[in-house]
Amino acid sequence: MISSTVCITEYEGFIAAWLDKNNSMEMLSITDKERDTTGDIYVGRVKHVVKNLNACFVEFKEDTLGFLSFNDIYPAQKITEGTLIPVQIIKEASKNKEAVLTSKLSIAGDYCVLINDAANINVSRKISGPLRNELKEMLSDHKDLCITIRTNAAGADPSLIQDEVKVLSKKLLSILETAKTRNGGSLIYKSEPEYLKFIKSLPKDSYERILTDIEEVCDTISFDRPCQFYNDDYPLSKLYSLETKIEEILKKDVWLRSGGNIVIEHTEAMTVIDVNTAKNITRKDKDGFILSVNKEAAKEIARQVRLRNISGIIIVDFINMHSKEDIDELTEYVKELIRVDAVRFDYIDMTKLGLMELVRRKIKPPIYEILGK
Repeated sequence: MISSTVCITEYEGFIAAWLDKNNSMEMLSITDKERDTTGDIYVGRVKHVVKNLNACFVEFKEDTLGFLSFNDIYPAQKITEGTLIPVQIIKEASKNKEAVLTSKLSIAGDYCVLINDAANINVSRKISGPLRNELKEMLSDHKDLCITIRTNAAGADPSLIQDEVKVLSKKLLSILETAKTRNGGSLIYKSEPEYLKFIKSLPKDSYERILTDIEEVCDTISFDRPCQFYNDDYPLSKLYSLETKIEEILKKDVWLRSGGNIVIEHTEAMTVIDVNTAKNITRKDKDGFILSVNKEAAKEIARQVRLRNISGIIIVDFINMHSKEDIDELTEYVKELIRVDAVRFDYIDMTKLGLMELVRRKIKPPIYEILGK
């Protein structure tokens, strides 16, 4: 019996891709087909230079400006109004904020990401031991690129990684050469669809099959890996209770098996998560019970953050614990949970008031914002 499946289908005009394990949704990506622009590369024209912000605004499409920090410009060059520069969208526009751009262009493969930046070789934090040094040594002759080795490289043949670097290097060079001959506003590279990025972000051993009821999606994915087309009369979305699961993701209350619950509140500055027992504790092993509820909550919080695509500052108010050993055990447990997130997710500190501070990198808007709910 297949227990882990990547599913892709349409949902209210969006493309939904998710990882299902034993009928539990573990990761989710929802994309507006018309706004799937992250990773696209344009030839942009600098419209306004704002020295106080150490940045400029670039018109990368007609009447569409993006924000470009001077720290994200490579190679170092003098930027003035009217300058043409190739730029890549790294964050989609949201609410009243422009899209965020970079001129450090990147191209991703299954095993690595190449960036037009100062030469460097970075290896995923999830790859440890002698393999880290082996991978760095293997790619040390690439002096003009920043190369990031992804988690999937851990089980790959080194020759496949080397071949991918060569292919991506040629593609990146071709994009840079094309940029020199195009006018401002020209799209010179269309990034692969978000559902394909989603699949590539997953370790290959984390799912057993890919299932979709969209023929175009199946054809696209099949170029890279096997994909099964679902053509049953019973909708794929209903088979996996997609609507119900998304409704649950949009709620602020999440109940735990222990009877406790977590409450997720979004503010402009941060996301605040409160953990409650939701019932009186009368048992003898009160401290042990509180620790177990907090660990259960921590596991669910890590899952909810992935599903909802929560990013930025996250403050968690766990149930108060008085034992330093229990606090340390919970802290180490949280660090283990967030380490496996495909998006960079860091533990910062535990405040004197017992609030845990976390920070997760922002790449896309949260699910509730994408769906407008």
